[in-house]
Amino acid sequence: MNKKLTITFLLFFLISSMFCSFNKVVYGQVNGQGNTRSNILNLGYIDKESDWIYYSNIADESRLYKCRFNGEDETKICDDIPNYINVIGEWIYYSNVKDNFKIYKVKKDGTEKVKLNNDSSFWIYVTGDWIYYANRVSDGQELYKIKIDGSEKTKITKNKIYGFAIKGDWAYYSNESDKHKIYKVKLDGSQDIKLNNDESFLIDIVGNDVYYQNYSKGKKIYKIGINGQNNTKINDDNSQFINISNDWIYYANESDDFKLYKIKMDGTNKIKLSEECGGELNIIDDYIYYWGGIKDGANGIKLDSTKLFRIKNDGTSKEVVKIAKVKEESGEGEVNISTIIITLLIVAVGTCLEIWKMISIRNINKFINGIHGELTNEDAKKYIALIKKSRIVKRSDIYKLLRKGVQLINSSYKIDDELKEELKNTLVKRGIHLSNITNKK
Repeated sequence: MNKKLTITFLLFFLISSMFCSFNKVVYGQVNGQGNTRSNILNLGYIDKESDWIYYSNIADESRLYKCRFNGEDETKICDDIPNYINVIGEWIYYSNVKDNFKIYKVKKDGTEKVKLNNDSSFWIYVTGDWIYYANRVSDGQELYKIKIDGSEKTKITKNKIYGFAIKGDWAYYSNESDKHKIYKVKLDGSQDIKLNNDESFLIDIVGNDVYYQNYSKGKKIYKIGINGQNNTKINDDNSQFINISNDWIYYANESDDFKLYKIKMDGTNKIKLSEECGGELNIIDDYIYYWGGIKDGANGIKLDSTKLFRIKNDGTSKEVVKIAKVKEESGEGEVNISTIIITLLIVAVGTCLEIWKMISIRNINKFINGIHGELTNEDAKKYIALIKKSRIVKRSDIYKLLRKGVQLINSSYKIDDELKEELKNTLVKRGIHLSNITNKK
């Protein structure tokens, strides 16, 4: 009888342990993997392992730090500026902003720092023995993988991508070579399959569904099965900075001045979490970390990366976590005047650049919306001159606007081929590569 009780108890203990281990799995993050996919979509500037968090510390020029989850024992790990932080075992993997976004790893105590590649690497995601990343090349970004020791660099797909998610043996990505439709490809590069026909961004995977921002339909959140079936709308909001965690989708609602919201993954129970706008949402346990911001007219939101906030996932306990500080002179306790002057100059230059960008977008919009009928050589010359003097940032909505103008010019029989070629060369010189545009007659 005692033997039976002992066996029963052991079985119960094993099953309970398995259940508890299962419950520790967070969407997008399991044992042997780094940061969550959703955090990586939002720069991945913070990650957690055990009771420590690892983060880009804006209070010290965004260098790599760690501290206890309660804020104690704050320690600088190294002077690098990290994006896409992935903590696994004794190592921290990240894209080093100070070295043109190349991938590095460093021990959690700051020793044995190693550069792993020479590519400009974005959305890096570590799972098992592999690091997956988008390699920025001259005409877009390409999906690559390397071993965690930096060896066996491999291109996964010939298509240009804009964001991706890894699950199992597949990579799911926004295919920039096919107007940002969702594709999936085996990690060995085989079976490249299209899943939908919508312009799709901010891709994440939960269970057997791909969640994404449907740009074609008002930037609302949709989901589609990993088999390409059952495309379903989740909400009616223009949704930015999407982050999925524990049955909830968190996002900045552009339809409501980028205030923070959450909604159940089945589209029910939408809740506003804050009255202030924010962006670049990273979620650690019950807290949402985010940058503050202000509504920026037609350009969306202007984020303030000098101030990091956090708020509980029920909308309570909002607090400022970090503030970028002006350095003080050593031993004097007085503000360094040269630092203030440099900071003011940087702010002034940044403001001028933002104004230039806003005017440029407005002028390009005005040109395209003012088109009536077939374009002429004179129109093409005006568009080329406009591009030459405009400030154009690499953003998908701006590329979409530029693409529309280029397509109108290339499709006009009244415009000389020489001007069409000049337009193409002008864009290339500006570092702008628009996919799938050919001269039509």
